[in-house]
Amino acid sequence: MTIKPNWGGKRKGSGRKKGESSKKTVVIRVDESLLPFIKILKERLKAGQEIESLLNVTNNQDVALQAKTKELEKFKEVNLDLVLQKDAEHSKVIALQTKIRGLQSKNNDLKAHSETLEHKEHDCMVLKKDGSRCTRPAKIKINWHGVEIKACLQHGKTQL
Repeated sequence: MTIKPNWGGKRKGSGRKKGESSKKTVVIRVDESLLPFIKILKERLKAGQEIESLLNVTNNQDVALQAKTKELEKFKEVNLDLVLQKDAEHSKVIALQTKIRGLQSKNNDLKAHSETLEHKEHDCMVLKKDGSRCTRPAKIKINWHGVEIKACLQHGKTQL
């Protein structure tokens, strides 16, 4: 003998009747931060807006955000290229400045050497008794063993 459980049975026609305009609903769990957004969407749906237009608004915002994100990525790439170019140019500038400083130093040395040579040319060319040259400025030209040299006034008197 089998015992059939009795859960109250079913009666035809009992319970809530389904209306023709009933809408299907689903219960889901969402974060509290999304709740205001969902309420706004629900109000707009009740006001008569179509679901497609509501979803389009969110998709449009997402597309705009993606476009801005892509634009930002392009700016980052271009900026990186420009920074690398700037660094390369900066290193070239530093190398050129180093060359310029070296050439300026060499130029100053040559000028100093030229000035010493010019002073020697204008100094007295007579050798003193100790074998060094006289350092006084030359004022006159004298004939010394058939060669014309420049001499100071003191040596010009003694050589004549």
